[in-house]
Amino acid sequence: MMSVVCLLGPSATHIVLRSALLQAWHWRLLLENPADRIKLPQQPRCEMRALTLEQARTSLKSGLSHSVWPNARGCADDRDASE
Repeated sequence: MMSVVCLLGPSATHIVLRSALLQAWHWRLLLENPADRIKLPQQPRCEMRALTLEQARTSLKSGLSHSVWPNARGCADDRDASE
């Protein structure tokens, strides 16, 4: 089974853990929140890449033909006509 750290990443895991420890501090179960002293590792920043014009056209055509967008091409949905 994959751990929560692998699924959410270190910062999301830190937020959850810090919140739990903060609640314990509010309930006076802890003298301090140890998560306040944690310094998260720097996340590598990746340069964003844009789609090429052809990739964008292909993606839009594919999305417009999908059944989630029945009226995207200006066509009435059969279910709407009967109501």
